[in-house]
Amino acid sequence: MISLFGCAQARVSVKHLYAVFQVHLPGNVAVDENGREIAPRDTVRFVYIETAARDIVWQTAWENGKVYTVNAQLLDTGECNAGTFAKTNGTLLLHAAPGNRLWRLQLIASDQQREAPKPLGRDQILIRGIFKGKVLWEKAANLGELNAIPSQ
Repeated sequence: MISLFGCAQARVSVKHLYAVFQVHLPGNVAVDENGREIAPRDTVRFVYIETAARDIVWQTAWENGKVYTVNAQLLDTGECNAGTFAKTNGTLLLHAAPGNRLWRLQLIASDQQREAPKPLGRDQILIRGIFKGKVLWEKAANLGELNAIPSQ
């Protein structure tokens, strides 16, 4: 049984994986008749993955009981300045090794309600992709908060 499960999964070498989020504040804040803010803040999640493979189709992600669709972008340059960490003001500079690819996955909240197909801890992200017709699973943990660009 274990060997069948192992054959059903794709073998892709993931070199590095970084998960981050930004809390975007609206430029004009909506308020109620008493002047209290009613607009929610929007949290945007990104996962950066360095792989040796180019032809991966990233599809779905799960975190804390929520389902996300994945907007995947293969970065042409193999390097990226992802932003500045909110707590330390350190910059997250990512570089893919020669021959590797760097992906930026933006997780977009979905209206679907589906349980994650694999067990997840709190604040872990499970990402599902397809590589050469086989399922690929990656887990990300320890999300770092990046400073958001101020709204106008």
